[in-house]
Amino acid sequence: MTVTCVDLSKYQEGFNFSAFKQSGGLGVILKASEGETDADPCYADFRAQAASAGLSIASYHYFDASDPATQAEFYLDCATPGEGERVVCDWEDDATSPDMVVSFLQSILEARPDLQLTVYSGATAKDKLGSTKNAWLAANTSLWLAQYTTGTPSWAKATWAQWSLWQYDDQHPVPGFSGAVDQNRFNGSDANFLKWMGPAVAPPAPAPTPEASAVITISSDKPVQIRLGPNVAIAAAS
Repeated sequence: MTVTCVDLSKYQEGFNFSAFKQSGGLGVILKASEGETDADPCYADFRAQAASAGLSIASYHYFDASDPATQAEFYLDCATPGEGERVVCDWEDDATSPDMVVSFLQSILEARPDLQLTVYSGATAKDKLGSTKNAWLAANTSLWLAQYTTGTPSWAKATWAQWSLWQYDDQHPVPGFSGAVDQNRFNGSDANFLKWMGPAVAPPAPAPTPEASAVITISSDKPVQIRLGPNVAIAAAS
């Protein structure tokens, strides 16, 4: 099966984005930051290389139990997401709560209402949410499920009726990297995966520049030679 999406951090330094693209890869989700102060040192280079290879790009932040608003500000500073891009809260820390995750994501939306929101989680979300529906997460986020199984996955279905992306394996290489890489499957077509990654709205095309015009009046008692350009017209003054 062709792997169309991988997620990467500093542990995959040296990843060949062009080779991954040529193998059928469509997108990458890059770690930008963790907590309040830890920026991934490979993020900027990875982002530039992925863009050069023609891959769709999203980013994620490893969320911890420090201040959610401070983390949101730090993440946006590190990730510099484009308009409509997908951003992800990596929810694995057992010391965090659903309310903290909501606060983090709300802080992101307050600063950047154009962004698309996703929660990455597996056991943590199931343990913290159980069979209770978190209405805000249900209305404003999609689920990137983490569960390594060859069978049918499980998740917090009261909050997310379905997963959008499923991280199903972390033990195998992909074209572009010889070590183990997290591998992901989208719940839909390749075209819908690219829409899901973003940007959601294409930037408007620049308006055409209007042609400039000018009026030139010449008065001389000597013969005058005028050389015309393609957009110049001269009217004789009476």
